[in-house]
Amino acid sequence: MSAQATEKWDTETLRKEAGQLLNEHRRKIRAQAEAMLSKSATDLGRMSDEDVEKLMFEFQAYQIELELQNEELKSTYQALSASRDDFARLYNLSPVAYLTLNEQGIIQKANIAAEQLLGISIKALVNNKLAKFIHPSDQGYYHFFLHGLVMEKNNQILNAKLATTHSNSTHSNAKDSAFTAARAQPALTTTHSLI
Repeated sequence: MSAQATEKWDTETLRKEAGQLLNEHRRKIRAQAEAMLSKSATDLGRMSDEDVEKLMFEFQAYQIELELQNEELKSTYQALSASRDDFARLYNLSPVAYLTLNEQGIIQKANIAAEQLLGISIKALVNNKLAKFIHPSDQGYYHFFLHGLVMEKNNQILNAKLATTHSNSTHSNAKDSAFTAARAQPALTTTHSLI
C-alpha cells in the first residue's frame, strides 16, 4: 500500500474512531444525566443539605469533565484536519501522477502531475474514464487490470502505453508507462510512475 493510501486510511480510521468515541461518550453522559435528573426531580425537596452539596459537586465534576473532553475533541479534530490537509498537499503536489478512480474506472480526482502528463486540465480529467487515455493496443490489459483491482481488492500493476502525449512530457504513444494501483474505500487510487 502506498504511503498516501496508508495516510488516507489512517485519517479515515482516526475520523471513525473519534466519531465512535464521541457517540459512546454522549450516550454515557446522557444516561448519567437522566439518572441524576430523575433522582433530583423526585427527591430534591427531601434531600439534606449535605446531599444537595454532593449533587452540586457531581454536576461541577461532570461539567469540568465535559469541558476537558470538548477540548480533547477539538484537538483531535484539529489533528485530523491537519492530517487531511497534509495528505491533500502530498496528493496534489506530488511529482508522481495520481488518479483516483471509482470501480468503473472513472476518474474522481487527479493531481497536477497527472494533468501535466496527460495534457488535460484536472477539471477535464474528472468524470472521464481512464480507458480514454490508454492506447488502443493496451485496452485489453487495462480492463483486466481494473477487473483485478475490483475483484481482488489488492495492488495490481499495469504496463500500458498512453494514448495522448503532452508537449512537455518525454512519454509518447510508443513508450511504456507503468501504472500501479491500491484499493481504497470507496475509490481506487491509481498512480502513474514515471519509469
